[in-house]
Amino acid sequence: MGLSSVGDLFQAVVTLAVVLGVAVSLRLLWRKLFLRGREARMGTWLAEHTATPVFLLILAIGAQVIFSRLSKLPRLRGLAVTPYIAGATYIFTVASVTWVAYGLLKGISEWYLARIAPQTGSKLDTELVPAVQRVAKVLLIFIAATVVLEHYNVRFTALLGAAGVASLAVALAAQETIANMIAGFTIMIDRPFRLGDRIELANGRIGDVHEIGLRSTRILSLDQTVYIIPNSELAKSTTVNYSYPDNRLNVRQKIGVAYGSDPALVKRLLVEICRSHPMVLTEPAPQAFLSGFGESALQVNFNFWIGDFRQQGKVLDEILSEIYRRFEKEGISIPPPQMEVRLMAESPAPHPPSTR
Repeated sequence: MGLSSVGDLFQAVVTLAVVLGVAVSLRLLWRKLFLRGREARMGTWLAEHTATPVFLLILAIGAQVIFSRLSKLPRLRGLAVTPYIAGATYIFTVASVTWVAYGLLKGISEWYLARIAPQTGSKLDTELVPAVQRVAKVLLIFIAATVVLEHYNVRFTALLGAAGVASLAVALAAQETIANMIAGFTIMIDRPFRLGDRIELANGRIGDVHEIGLRSTRILSLDQTVYIIPNSELAKSTTVNYSYPDNRLNVRQKIGVAYGSDPALVKRLLVEICRSHPMVLTEPAPQAFLSGFGESALQVNFNFWIGDFRQQGKVLDEILSEIYRRFEKEGISIPPPQMEVRLMAESPAPHPPSTR
């Protein structure tokens, strides 16, 4: 081995030692470097997600430098494994750069969700930012794969043609999944409902929005059953949102009283009973109206407002119980449905005329 070879080997060893020292020192001091100064408020999130990828990136760059030194040695220059080692170090460097970029994106996203999103008061951020993270991750992997393929002189345009045919086949096979994903983005942007809202589906089921995903939305019913509904079905069906624009709810009911009852007394009692309940809002005030004449009873509609739609069952139970008690005390009866059936006597058939 000549003097130049010994010198290159010595430089490679020194470079390796320096790279390892810098990488380990920077890994230990990374968090402190990000937290210097009052303005580096997102430093905690950036340091957490970039410390390891930056450590690997330094090692990858050091490996590139060391291998360029060692590849000049006559004994290593002719080895068949040398190109594979060079390719491995290149792929390692590209992967490290991609990981650093994703770490920066994820750190900024989590900082935004933790510090900025609560101040805006919008739930769209918590629903849309994770979806953007997933798309960015796929995009970064795609870019990294493109760079690696170009390094090996793989024509990407040819791959795009094959990928176009393959993507068409995949799109036809997974058209429902793609439709659900597009509908999921539409729901996140249009926001017909948000996390925690109570909604009524087109089939009459009622529940709270538990999770909005890219493919489906999970609804937690009142009996703690989770309905998993594809986003495409939700996007094209009618949905009633009880939580929008606020938690108030107008409770509407209909009651029938016997003919002969005083309509004015009935309406006054209904309004008084609703107004006396502590959870019924005074504004808008409760109302009662004579709405029609039924087959067996006078039809009276009444409505009242409550401050929280979640209390509808409890409030309605107490008000209906009080209505029954007060009506019984005032002598107002609530007749059940009645049907009058009349039997008509059949007339005898006429006798045929006599032939005599």
